[in-house]
Amino acid sequence: MAKDWLDWLNFADQEHCHWAARYLGQRGYSVAPTSNWQSFQQHLRTLTANWPARNLASQMPHNPAHSPYVVLELRMRSAYFQWKKRREDKAFSTYNLRMRKDLRPFLHRLSKRQQMTISQAIEDLVRREDEMSRDFSRELDQQLKKVRQDAEYKVEAEKLRSRQYHNVITQLINRAARLELQLEGLTMSDAATQDDREAFEEMLNERAQDIGKQYQAELSRIPRPPRRPRPTVSRTSPAPDNETL
Repeated sequence: MAKDWLDWLNFADQEHCHWAARYLGQRGYSVAPTSNWQSFQQHLRTLTANWPARNLASQMPHNPAHSPYVVLELRMRSAYFQWKKRREDKAFSTYNLRMRKDLRPFLHRLSKRQQMTISQAIEDLVRREDEMSRDFSRELDQQLKKVRQDAEYKVEAEKLRSRQYHNVITQLINRAARLELQLEGLTMSDAATQDDREAFEEMLNERAQDIGKQYQAELSRIPRPPRRPRPTVSRTSPAPDNETL
């Protein structure tokens, strides 16, 4: 038998304390609620200090001096555990589950292996599936990020290589243009005037442009390879294997 009144009450829970204050307040006992559990407990202890000793009340519950307090605590304790159960039940919902009969052995085996009830086993499956789905999405996002980074790196590398190729081709075209002019007997001596130099450079640029156009025309005749189809990645996690049950 308990030695103290209301020792079964959870003083460390705010809702429990507020419930006790409301219950006692409805029965004529004033206990001011507070967010400080020790202060609240002290209020209750001060209230019950004026009650008869708990052990005497237990020994003589029908004594007129004891019976009101014994009855109050019995009713309060019964109401408390009913309220506590209703409070806990709020976290649950009832579902009508329709399942194939051939899956029942898997579910029973799972619940037995996990030392759970059927309801707990189903809850555990739902939680694990949710965790696996989030882990899968997180891993997929990381892989996609890596693929994008690799693709961006390759694109930048190809752009750099393309610029290098373009510079080399431009240099070769300029050399070819200068060589053609030399073969035609058109050269520039060191004693040439500024006007002659500018005229030669203009002629050299025109010849280089002609060679460049011929080069582009030859390139346009080369068939391009077909584009590779873009891969499609599903964001849906794979279906669980029945063996995991």
